[in-house]
Amino acid sequence: MKWLILGAGRSGFGAQKLLQKHGFESYIFDENPAQIAPHLRHHVLADQNHSFFFDKDLRIVLSPGFALDHPVLVRARAMNHTILTEIDLALSYFNGCLITVSGTNGKSTTVMMIGHLLTKLGYDHAVGGNIGIAASSLMLERPRNYLVLELSSYQIEASKLLQPYIAVLTGLSPDHLLRHKTLKGYLAAKWHMFAKQSATDFAIIEESSFKQAMAFGLPKPQAQLTLVTDKDVQAIAAYLKFRWQHDQLNGLLALHAVSHLSGRSLEDLAPFLDTYQGLPYRCELIGKIGEWSIINDSKGTNMDSTIHALSNVRGRTILFLGGQGKGESFKEIQKFAKKIGKIIAFGAAGPQVFEELSPHFQISIFSTLKDAVSDFATIPKDIEGDILFSPACASQDEFSDFENRGHFFTSSIHLFLKENNVGLSYEPVPKFEKS
Repeated sequence: MKWLILGAGRSGFGAQKLLQKHGFESYIFDENPAQIAPHLRHHVLADQNHSFFFDKDLRIVLSPGFALDHPVLVRARAMNHTILTEIDLALSYFNGCLITVSGTNGKSTTVMMIGHLLTKLGYDHAVGGNIGIAASSLMLERPRNYLVLELSSYQIEASKLLQPYIAVLTGLSPDHLLRHKTLKGYLAAKWHMFAKQSATDFAIIEESSFKQAMAFGLPKPQAQLTLVTDKDVQAIAAYLKFRWQHDQLNGLLALHAVSHLSGRSLEDLAPFLDTYQGLPYRCELIGKIGEWSIINDSKGTNMDSTIHALSNVRGRTILFLGGQGKGESFKEIQKFAKKIGKIIAFGAAGPQVFEELSPHFQISIFSTLKDAVSDFATIPKDIEGDILFSPACASQDEFSDFENRGHFFTSSIHLFLKENNVGLSYEPVPKFEKS
């Protein structure tokens, strides 16, 4: 039996190592082999007509970056090749308890909060998927009793083996519409996470997401259902000590998940989250100028994320906004007119930001983020509020991912402030502990 893995990213190379461990011959197909490190290219194919593609016993592993209508997949279906997602490949080697989290915003934080709680309670677990380590790579480590996976819509939509004991869905807003075409298509891809759950499993869903799904006629999950409402969040808020308001929802979702596992009450578990430090590039405090915070929210890749971030800033904020747009309008920013002193627009979406918001805000526009931060004269010396980097856009017009973009912003602003003798008091920077 031979395997062809579509996509030379973390998921693809994780799948290949897992297959090699179990003695299978495999190649990775990627259309951009020049972007792959030279020492990794010897098992990478770029020619769709290579003889390996036509082997009758070939099986396909689908990485999340490959669209379901890609020509290689169309041909594989015509040849009746078995097709597995990278998540399915990993789960075929996992025998423990599976917890999954998806949603537009908050899924990474919720996953890490669940992992933090499990660590505090002494559960033997691993965390990964769309965050940190690919699921296949986790299967190369020693067996764990519990697996907590962050899943994107891309990872869920084509899965055939996904049956989590606990599935958590955070809030939803339009995203990835270039691939899913419509909001219903995007929501249906996420909703597939519940498809194979039974009455002995648990589905924990933010209430507005559930209402959207029902309005679109999606099936009600067969699992035991917990709907998390705004009132529920308010009721638990006294037990949760978070700077950011949106973390209260994430915290409650995580508490429900671990409560189902442990049998302990939400109130009993809540104090364990006091020591949760947060994720890099998710509303991360990277320093202060006087009383004002510098906040790196590079993980804010859509408008909903940026709206949440703006809800928590103080003073007349300087907002960095831009990157590779996702087809969303930026007009919702207008409701923060009293909170924003200036917008620094950059990247491919910069002209759209300027067009939609310039009647309401002072805006400086730059072709790239690198251009924007190369001249921090755009930031006045006597600032009157927090500095918020929350782009509301993807990063791929200039960077490989939001982490690379976030690292660049933090490094650049720290260097500028150091060179210009601006006093900078540092906040503790959260560390992402990979499993």
